[in-house]
This record gives sequence, structure tokens and C-alpha cells, in this order.
Amino acid sequence: MTQVIKIPYKRGRDGRPVEFSIDVTTIRYKYQGEDNSKWRALGNIQGPNGWLPVLGGVSDGERRLLRVVDWAGGAGVKPPIGVYLSEDGYTTDSAQAVSIRGERGPRPDHQWVGTVLKVQHADGTLDDGVNLKGEKGDTGDKWVNWQGAWQANTPYEAGDGVENEGNSYRRKTDGTDTVFNLADWDLLAQGGTVANGTVTNDKLSGDVAFKNYPWATTANPISSLRNGIPDLKLYGVDPSKLYTISNLRRNSGANWQVTIQEWTGSALGPVVFNWQQTDYTETTDTTTITIYGSGNLRAEVSVKWSAMSSTVNNTGMTYPTSGIHPKTYQADPYSLINKTVLRNFPWVPSATPTAQIRAGIRDISLYGVDVSKMYTLGIVKRNASNVWQLSIYEWTGSALGSLVFNFQQTGYTEPGAGIDTIKITTGGGLVAVIVVDWSQLTGVNSTGIGYNTAGISPLCYQSSVAGLLTAGSVTETSLAPGAASTTKIPDAAVTIPKLESAVVLKNYPWQVAATPSAVLRASILDVKLFNVPSGKLYALSTFRRNVTVSGVPATWQIIIQEWNGSSLGATAFSWSKVNYVPGADIETIAISGSGKLCEITIDWTQVTEGLNISGASFNSAGISPRCSRSAKPVAAAMDVVLPPKLHLINGAQYWFYDDAIVRNSYVFEREPLKIDLSATRISDGTAITPFSYMQGQGVITGGENFNLTVKVQDYSAGGRDPYTAYQKTIQVASKAKPTGATINLLLITDSFFDAQWGDGAMAYLNQFALADGNTINFKGTRTSYGYRGECYAGWSEVTFLTKYIPTANRANVNAAGSDPNLHSPFLFSTDDTPANAVFDFAQYRTSYGIGAVDVVCFHLGVNGGDGTQMNQMIASIKADLPACKILVCMVPPAEKNRAGFDSVNRQGGRLIQNDNYISKFGNREAEGIYLVPVHMSFNREYGYAFANAERMQFNLNSAPARVVQTDHHPNASGMKAEAYAIYNYLMYVVV
Repeated sequence: MTQVIKIPYKRGRDGRPVEFSIDVTTIRYKYQGEDNSKWRALGNIQGPNGWLPVLGGVSDGERRLLRVVDWAGGAGVKPPIGVYLSEDGYTTDSAQAVSIRGERGPRPDHQWVGTVLKVQHADGTLDDGVNLKGEKGDTGDKWVNWQGAWQANTPYEAGDGVENEGNSYRRKTDGTDTVFNLADWDLLAQGGTVANGTVTNDKLSGDVAFKNYPWATTANPISSLRNGIPDLKLYGVDPSKLYTISNLRRNSGANWQVTIQEWTGSALGPVVFNWQQTDYTETTDTTTITIYGSGNLRAEVSVKWSAMSSTVNNTGMTYPTSGIHPKTYQADPYSLINKTVLRNFPWVPSATPTAQIRAGIRDISLYGVDVSKMYTLGIVKRNASNVWQLSIYEWTGSALGSLVFNFQQTGYTEPGAGIDTIKITTGGGLVAVIVVDWSQLTGVNSTGIGYNTAGISPLCYQSSVAGLLTAGSVTETSLAPGAASTTKIPDAAVTIPKLESAVVLKNYPWQVAATPSAVLRASILDVKLFNVPSGKLYALSTFRRNVTVSGVPATWQIIIQEWNGSSLGATAFSWSKVNYVPGADIETIAISGSGKLCEITIDWTQVTEGLNISGASFNSAGISPRCSRSAKPVAAAMDVVLPPKLHLINGAQYWFYDDAIVRNSYVFEREPLKIDLSATRISDGTAITPFSYMQGQGVITGGENFNLTVKVQDYSAGGRDPYTAYQKTIQVASKAKPTGATINLLLITDSFFDAQWGDGAMAYLNQFALADGNTINFKGTRTSYGYRGECYAGWSEVTFLTKYIPTANRANVNAAGSDPNLHSPFLFSTDDTPANAVFDFAQYRTSYGIGAVDVVCFHLGVNGGDGTQMNQMIASIKADLPACKILVCMVPPAEKNRAGFDSVNRQGGRLIQNDNYISKFGNREAEGIYLVPVHMSFNREYGYAFANAERMQFNLNSAPARVVQTDHHPNASGMKAEAYAIYNYLMYVVV
């Protein structure tokens, strides 16, 4: 008997099922659809004693095999299982088994007819196809019906959207209001502007597209700006200011122009950068234009010409249109990219001056010139027919233009040393300073020199002569136009706005007349001196590698000393190591000294073993005044916002987070900066460690009275010795924790206390007190989740001091904080009018039966204010209760991730508020006034509630994942941390 079976999951390469026929001893197979002549024998499959196999399919790579999984129908012991079917019967080797998988067949053709997919049969016909178009979905209800600006006495329906005072709202229910009532509206988006100081030095990473960059988050640039200017960098600008592109022209009347001006907040301010060309040739589609401003300011504007219309002509543009994002600010215009040394200065990089001109013209400074123009040294003569001449011309782009500066003398007497500093003035107030080594110009008689040969680098331009006229022994009035001075101008007076990224001067970092040794010139790549006094000169007097100094072997040493004009003076910077191992071949070492910083970049491969230079003078190793800097731009922007004193009960642990207390923390997190802590006991100066710190956060423990020093350490120099960029020392005072105390507490607060976040702030205060055996009596007229206080959501210090509502119109004291008729309980008026209302704490206690108050705690900064009105309220409280203690809570930090808000802006504003609080309430403990630094221990990400609206993001697998977004109110963790800080101070002041 023959049995035909199908193994449905076993298919050939063309996708067809395999059919098998099995008789008593033989198994055969063919593919479905083949005729019976195609049966293929696999061999005799009968086992011993009449056993017939039970077969199962298995995979072997691309092959498909049959394996015996059991036996049936026989007598005696079953044969072994696990063997494979082969052409000769059975085999234990899978490689010898027969594959039942056929060759891969051709892919069937298909055709789309609209949304219907049809597949072709083997005979070439198409099937009926499947319509893949789904049913049309429901469009849903419109969520917001936009009505524009809110209007009083206008009926609104639920779902209507309006704008009011820069914010967007959606109406909750139908209604008409005479005044805007927040209780009737849901906030959709809060307006705002980019705050001063929202600066970062880090360029946005390639996988993060910052909103609107390089334009301010609120700007709405025209297409020529948005598409035509893909990037901007502003070097050395004031990070507290705003800037905008005011003029953008492309071939408008044959003019090309980019102008960047300050933005005052309401109007265009001074021009900071201006690039303007006539008949400009666009050599490439994308061009980076470098524009020099006054001093060391520089802008780099990337322009994509093809993305602009052919005749762009936009002038007078303002910040709302073309405001520049502060993330484009680059604080340090002196940064040396890859420590590259450009030896072509003072010539443009493309110029090829002759060897004599290159050696003879040491330096050029052009004061007051038009920075949008090009200049070239067109004539150089030395004793050519008894004439000495240096002439500087404008360069039109193809030929010499107007003569700007001309030094021309007959029978000129050169200085004995051959090096001359010549100052050339013009009737228009322009000044050129040229440092010349005449000895290198013997026989030179060159005229008509073009820009390609002697074009002067824009790094030589100075926009003002003021610095030159106040320094040195030569003054403007001492020279007639065109005259020359052989009196030396001190090197410090020749201040060129050089040092573009990847650029240092020819003799830099040595002063122009210095002749350093070959090893110094090769090994000292850069020197930066920060915070050094203006006008001081310095020399690298000592440079040693692995020598014995004062009996100490294997000493490495760097010493920089002041130069008093004729000899070495006081040591400014000193670095000494024993058995030092450089961290890299090229290494930058940071050396601190009395509030100053030196960063010296050394190529150790050029420093010979046993080098021992000492007593080097200014002539051999004088450091160029161009190496002198003001404070380090990035690190100087860091400070730590803390009150001058902290107060802890013994054993209390006070957590703090870097991004809550460090100004410009978004820069801090991306720069090589780190916080270091140290402490000394006040009583004896002993070093102690009542703290622990890990990157980003730390904890301070109460128990002793000590001075805590907080440092911001700057590792940007690349060395292992950081520079202390910022340092603050605060006092920490500790007391024993009271037990059995009863405190009458009045809270004057905002929504952080009025609403119940977690268990609620007052509930947490009560829990802490009960755990310590203490009692808090909450005083006030208003009830918030079961506790008394004066807690009003949305109120600020101004509201408490000014919101007087006539008696007949007052809302219930427990109405929503947004109720326009909710009255400040502290205000009283003799004629029941707001005009005569005053804040009277004594009358408040009497009128409402408040009774004794030991402590008043303010928590009001979230809704604005700088402490001015709070000071007025405190004065009234102290007049009534002189012994009453006042707690002023500092403003909690801004939430880190809130949809539609600039967290950087908000956090910067909060720290400004806290600075104002410190100036008004710091060091007033003798008056019974204490600053509570609740901002320290508030985690900006995990201390805030998630946003009410669910935010979802789909990953590559289309699986939804929650995007962490924070609301501006705390969650249980954040509220408990803040309540703990307040409780700690509450216990401290009642002891």
C-alpha cells in the first residue's frame, strides 16, 4: 500500500509544498503540481524487524532534511532515532542526508492598480488582487478654536483659544468675563524671550538640532536668512547682550552686506560687525565670511548663496526677525585650534612676500582703518637713491587703490640696532605702526607690490587709535601727518586684534624683539597669562627638564618672572615637579599664582633631556604682551549661587546639585570644569570633611561650625593641575536638634504650598516635627489640604502687598488663588479703597485672631519678585513682633525639561532672583532673618512632576516610549526635599 502525505511547513525554494509517497520499504517525494513521472526515490526506509520510521523535518543551513524521530509497527527493540534519510537509506551524518528543498524559483511579478496589488500567476495572468486602502478615519473634533487676543465682556465657548499677556490659553467652559480669570482657562503655552546670558561655548552636536539654531528661539527669520545662513559664530562678544543681523544684501545695487548689531530689547543698538563689498565675486556656493569688530571681536558667518534670491536687500531687521541665538557665542577669541602656528603674519595667508620683506617687516598695526577693506604694502625702499619709503595702499581687488599711509624720508638715519618702530599718521586720524628691521632690507627697491605679494592680514586692523594714544612715549600731537618717529613705542602699545582660531604671530609668544633659543622657539607653542596687571612685562626666566636643583634630582621646572625694564623682578608663576611624566607629547600646563593663571603649551619632544635654562632675560625670553588676557572667558562665567551662611541642625544632611547652584550650568556641564570642596573648623582651622561629593551632586552634614570653600576648577588647559576659576567661602553653623519644642508657624507662600504635591509641604513639615517629638502649630486664615497658612497659588510678593479687594466684593478666603476677587489678608484700608490700603501685620493678627507667631516663612519667588516688597512686609512683621524669626526661602531652580519653555532662560532668571535675595537678606541673622537655600537640594529633573500631558516618542521599532518632561511644580520627592530644608532651618532658629 502506498500512502501520500504532505509536510506543509516543508517547502522548496520556489515556495511549493513537498509531497511524499511511502510504501512498505521506500519513500519518494515530488513538489506539488508536478506530474507523477516526477516522483524521486529516497531509498529503502524499512528498518529491522518491520519497523517503519516516523519522520520529522529539520533545517541544516539552507538545506531541509528528514530525520527519524520515532519508529512504529515493528517487533523487538526499536532502532535508534536521530538518523537522517539518505539516498542509500539512513545516515548519522547530516552532510550525507538528502535535502528535500528545491531550487529557488523566480519571484512572481506584480502590478499596482491604484491601491490594489495584483500578483502574476505562472501562466502570465494576474489574480484579482487585494485593495490595501483602509477605511477613511474620523477627523475628530477640533481641539482649539483660535479667537485671537482675549477681549473683556466677550462670550467664549469651551475650546476657544486666546492670547493674553503673551501666553496662549484654551477655554474650559462657556462664559463671559470682565477680567481675565485664570480659573476658566488652561494654559497652552507661555510666552517669553531669550534671556541675557543664555550662552554656551559648545557647538551643537550633529545628532541634536537645537530649536531654530542659529536664530533665537523666538525669532522668525525670512527664508534668505533661514536657508542662506546655516551657521554663525560670534567670538568675544558680551554674553549678557543680544545681537541681531540687521542688514543682509546680495548684489543689491552691486552691494553685498552683512551687518550685526546689538539689540537693546526694543530697538537696534550699536553696530558690532559690518561686512560690505562692492561687485563682490562669489567664488564658492558656501562661504564663511570672517568679520572683525573692535578689539578682539570676530564673527564667522557661513553663507550659502544659492539659498538666497539673487538680489536680497533686507535692512533694519530686528531681533524678532533675525535675532541670533546665544548658543552661537564663542567666549574665547584666542583659542588655538590644534595649536597651529601661522608663520605668514602680518601678511594674509595667501600672500607670498619676498624673503627680504618677510624678514624685514616684523609687525604692522593699522588703527582706525575700514575693516571691510583690504590693504597692501605697495612700496618698500631702503636707501634707493638715498630714499627710505614704506607705503600702504587700499587694494581694489585687482589693483592698488588710494594711498593710505606713506613714510618717505631722504637720507634717513636708521637706529643703531637696525630695528625701527615707525608710526605714520594721516590727516583723517588714521595711524599705522610698522616694526621694521632695516638690516634685512638691504638694496630693496620694490614698487607696485600687489595684494598677492604683500597683502596685510585683517588681524592687523584696529578700529580705534585710543589704545595707542594713551600708551608709550609717542603721542598723536608730536607728529605731523606723514612724519615718522624713530622713538620706540613699547611693545605693549602695539596691540593687534590677532589670534584668530589656528593663528599666532610670527614671533608669538615672544615679544617682537626677543631672540629666544632654538629649543625655546620650537618647544614653547603658546603662553596665556590671565588676570595679569595691565602694562606689566614678563619673561620665561627658568625652563628645566630632569636636572638637579638645590640638591633635588630629576626636577622639572618653569618660572615666569616680572621684568622691570632692566632686570628680572618678582616671580609671577612657578611650577616644579620631581620625576614628572608628561601626559602627552604636546601638553598645556596650568600654573596658578595669586589670583592669576598661566597656561603654557609645551612640545616636550622638542625639549632636550637635561635642559637647564635659568636667569633668561626679556631680550631672550620676553613674553609678548599679546599673551596677556583678562579672566578666562568660559570659567569666569561660572560662579556658585549660595548664601553667605548655611545653618544646619546636627546630623542634618543637606544635599546640593551642581546644575541648581552653578550659574550657566549648561556650559559647566559641557566644559572641563569641576567643583571641589574643602572645609576648616572655625575654632582651630583644622581641615575637616563634613561633606561628600560626586560628579554633579554632593551632601553637607551638620555637626560642627566650619568654613566651607567651594571652587570651580578649570581643566581646559589639558594638564593635571587645574586652574581655580572661581572660589567662594561660606560659613556653616550647626546646632543640636531640639525635642519637645512647639513652634507657631505662619507660611506666606505660593502654589508650592497651596497645592498638595505628594503629601504636601505642610504635611511633610508636620511629619518631620512629630518624628523628632516637636509640634508645629500652623497659623493663618486660609486652609490648604487641611493645614492653615497664607498660601495662594500664583501669588507673588507684589500680590500680597497690593491686592486689596473692597469688602463687598471679596471672594471666600479659600477661593482659588487665581480668583480676581481674592483679597490679601494683610491689607487694611480706613475707607475700604485700594488707594489707602496698607500692609499691617499687627492688625492682621488682631482681626483674624491669629495669636502668637514664632516664625514667618516666605516662599514667593517662583512667581517673580526681587525681595523688595518682601522687605516691606518683614518691616511690618518686625514692628509688631521684634523677636519673630523670618525665613526667606530662596527661589527653587527651574525645571530641566518642560515642553515649550527655555529651561536655560528660566534657570538663569531664578539665579538672578537668588542673587537679589542674597544682597537683600544675606548676613541678617542678627535681625532674626535667615535665607533658606531650598534651591540647593532640589533636583531639577527628578524633583519635578511629569507634565500633565502624556508625551510619546516612537523609536525605530515603532514602540512608544515616554519622553521625560517636567512640569513647573514639584513631585513628592522634590516637595519633601524642600520641606526638609525648611524644617532644618525652623529647628535651627527655635533653639
